Amino acid sequence: MPDQEPTALNDSQPDDRVSLLPGAESEPPAPGLFTVGRGLLYLLLLAALIAGIGVGLGQFRQWIDRYQTRKDRYAAERALDALAQGNEELAKEEVRVALTELPIYRDWLNRTNQEIWEGPVLRNRVTIFEQLSARLLAADLGEQADAIGLKSIIEYHIPSRIVEIFEPWELMYHIKAVEQDWVSVFEIARILAAHGLDHVRQPRQIQPLPLDVDPSVFKESLAKIPSQLSRGLQQFYAGTTPPEFAQAASTLQQAREKAGSPSLRQRIDAAIHRSLILAGQRAEARKFLGERWGRNPEIMDPFWREWPKNKEAMNLLDRDPTLLDLLWNDRPATATQSVNQFVDSFMGDQRVQVVFPSGLKRKNIGYFNLRNQIRIIPEGVGFPQSVAASVPVHVSRNVHRIFLAFDATPALGIYPIVLMRINEDPYVPVYMDSDAPTLGVAMDRSLQPGDYNFEFVFLNDAAFTFPRKNIMEDRNWLLRRIVLVNVPPSDQP
Repeated sequence: MPDQEPTALNDSQPDDRVSLLPGAESEPPAPGLFTVGRGLLYLLLLAALIAGIGVGLGQFRQWIDRYQTRKDRYAAERALDALAQGNEELAKEEVRVALTELPIYRDWLNRTNQEIWEGPVLRNRVTIFEQLSARLLAADLGEQADAIGLKSIIEYHIPSRIVEIFEPWELMYHIKAVEQDWVSVFEIARILAAHGLDHVRQPRQIQPLPLDVDPSVFKESLAKIPSQLSRGLQQFYAGTTPPEFAQAASTLQQAREKAGSPSLRQRIDAAIHRSLILAGQRAEARKFLGERWGRNPEIMDPFWREWPKNKEAMNLLDRDPTLLDLLWNDRPATATQSVNQFVDSFMGDQRVQVVFPSGLKRKNIGYFNLRNQIRIIPEGVGFPQSVAASVPVHVSRNVHRIFLAFDATPALGIYPIVLMRINEDPYVPVYMDSDAPTLGVAMDRSLQPGDYNFEFVFLNDAAFTFPRKNIMEDRNWLLRRIVLVNVPPSDQP
């Protein structure tokens, strides 16, 4: 049969291929996945999810904030909140916690941890402690203000630094004045004067962050501190020529006449006597010593000429042990005795107890590199790094005054700053401002016979090199002797 031409399907003719699909004509089309109704539902679910996440994050933030602020490192902030609410007992408890929180420690794996660094972390810690110390002082909590103020000072000095700030020391000056710790007031005035200050600002005068303490808190204590004191000490530390030291002596003499405390006058006496010697006015210095002593200082001449070869050179009981520093500074240029020999010559004097510091042992107080050490040498104990050390001392008789025999080396014109305390009493700062072996008063205080623990903390170790000038400066100090004087000064009850 002849082939037939295929016929085209008519548009009206059903397509057999489609008709072969069962039910194709009766199945309705499936609805879309994103209809208007379902879209609104999805939006509501998404909004609920986002809201839930937001609420969860908010709750987590509140939880983490509570978790963080419960840590010991935030005790100072909690103490400030307690003071703002008038809850002094809670503030005291938070201060206790803050004092136990230490920035350098070893963890349970014996790893060294440090919570304080140069820069914002250090600055913020020191600043918050300053603010807390000021608020404690304003709330008449002097003991807590002292402890937190010293913590701010120690933490500030953890890193060696070229430029010093004054605010922690200025605040501590006022705290010690309110406590009537006049030796500490004088030593802090020396520290600030050595850095160039000729006056000490009150807390509200400190800029850029004034500390809010009512000036009436200091009214009584500041009345006993002559305004000429800081200026005279600044002149002394800035002095380089005899006329400049003579001017310092004159200013300090004015300060002495207005000082309202025997202990403060005694410290000023030592500064006047030292200034007169550096001014080349040895006759005036000896006259000044005679007036303080009530005897002619010439009776010491046989001692300087002949002791220790001639033990009978003079009656050693003629010396006044409460004037050890003035007697030592008054020695003639021809004297050959070392400060160790001078101090040891009092060992047979029942009015004096000489303590050799060879029993000092390093103490970890949680503020300095745990590897820092002290150095025991025949002359005494050296402190080449910022470190704490303590020594047990048995006191055999009532003590009224404590001297340290020492020498030190400066860096950038600043000498070592040492904190000293007995047992757990407040620290007393001591400025070790002599590169020649000398004697200085560390404390005026009473100790009953018994066993004590003497602690020393070297704060401001530093070393600087100037290669072009071939200069190397290293700030260190050497403790040679501790001298306990069993009789009170003549103008002190």
